[in-house]
Amino acid sequence: MSAYVAFLRSINVGGRRVTKDMLVDAFHAFGAREVWTFLASGNVGFAIDDADGLTRRLEAHLGVTLGMVVPVFVRDAARVRGIAGSDPLGPDAGTRHVAFAHGPLDAGVVSRLDAVGSATDRFVADGTELYWYVQGAFAASPFAGPKLERVVGVPLTVRKGDTLVRLAARLTP
Repeated sequence: MSAYVAFLRSINVGGRRVTKDMLVDAFHAFGAREVWTFLASGNVGFAIDDADGLTRRLEAHLGVTLGMVVPVFVRDAARVRGIAGSDPLGPDAGTRHVAFAHGPLDAGVVSRLDAVGSATDRFVADGTELYWYVQGAFAASPFAGPKLERVVGVPLTVRKGDTLVRLAARLTP
């Protein structure tokens, strides 16, 4: 049985309300074991045997179980620990955030972001993740909203670097 984290997008925002218990029950009904949530249910740790098509199957299951579309971005425990420990631009670059995509980001994503960019934002793409550094207040970034996803061109969900470090610490090696 392998350990994973599901990063759920848009849970408990915009009038959508999913309690921790509802989410844990939904994951158990999916066949997951050792289910736990972290910070307002948008991050779910779990173990499961069958990882084949996991993201697609989990999105379909949550859609039926919760009655809403829930984009899901799944990473195995080793990848989450690697992401949490990766700081490609270093601590002086600003507050680190990580945007998760379903598949590999295209080679031109950072160039497109830089072309639209701002003096407060810097980006590094790494496979299915986009490291995003913000100087100053997050809300002041022009990308703090739907603009990031529009420029990248694929669905994303974003977590703060510190959150990922704390979440990774809950994962057993």
